[in-house]
Amino acid sequence: MVGTKREYTTPMPTRDDRHKIYQLIYVSGATQPMSGPGLRSLANESALSNHQLGITGLLLYHEQRFMQFLEGDIFSVGGKFEVIRNDPRHHGVYVLRRRFVVQRQFPDWSMRLAEPDEISERSSEIYDRLFNGADVNVPLRQDAAETWAILNAFHYS
Repeated sequence: MVGTKREYTTPMPTRDDRHKIYQLIYVSGATQPMSGPGLRSLANESALSNHQLGITGLLLYHEQRFMQFLEGDIFSVGGKFEVIRNDPRHHGVYVLRRRFVVQRQFPDWSMRLAEPDEISERSSEIYDRLFNGADVNVPLRQDAAETWAILNAFHYS
């Protein structure tokens, strides 16, 4: 992805939005190629910061591109995204999706670094996290299917 950082603002939340789970998904290009140790360090930094903010999510890196899912309250996610958007390790930051979800899709991961190959496997931990919940209803399945489609689009692009 080549380009400049796009303007993005968090939508003005209402009182009811404070208690909803807000999910933001973005893609960006890395300004320099990253190796395994550099990626793990980035994921560990993010996990610590996200834990303090009550944010959970998933980070993917493939061929010098990032995709990240952030979920939590709208204020924390919006603030975290502003930090990410201004991080010099990124360029071409583009929001793919912002939405309220029924529940967190990655509740146990303050920031899970995933390998792209995990996306193509229906037996992966990510697939299980999305689709094999004990309380799977229609809205949860719809959220999971949309997330799975976005992940696969990143993997195969």
